[in-house]
Amino acid sequence: DGPLRQSIEAVVTQTGINIEMLGWKSRKEIIDLIKQARFLVVPSTCYEGFPMSIVEAFACGVPVIGSRLGGIGEIVQHGQSGLLFQSNDPADLDATADRLWFDHGLRRQLGNGARSQYLEFYTAEKNYEILMGILQNAAG
Repeated sequence: DGPLRQSIEAVVTQTGINIEMLGWKSRKEIIDLIKQARFLVVPSTCYEGFPMSIVEAFACGVPVIGSRLGGIGEIVQHGQSGLLFQSNDPADLDATADRLWFDHGLRRQLGNGARSQYLEFYTAEKNYEILMGILQNAAG
């Protein structure tokens, strides 16, 4: 939801694209929706630092299709926790999404990889361990 909602709804209506506009959702509702997804698409065309939506998908065991740009290309491990496509290339995004949509085995493999990556790098415990290491090195 946001200031562009009406213009986006107009495009969806005009084109007949099969998109359901859900509007604002609570964090719990968002996580429940991510858990039901086959994959999450992060098609950013500008540099992103560290999109939390990727980590949320990984926590749910959901693979990510992301543009090969900035932090997205660093976080999503192509072929392990998701797939990357060339930013600003709709044909590449389409082909990548089709591949993952129809290949159940690949989705399962990447979903397992996403969950493993979350457990290895992004849990609260792991972040605490990393932070304490940084602080100990700084104090040392």
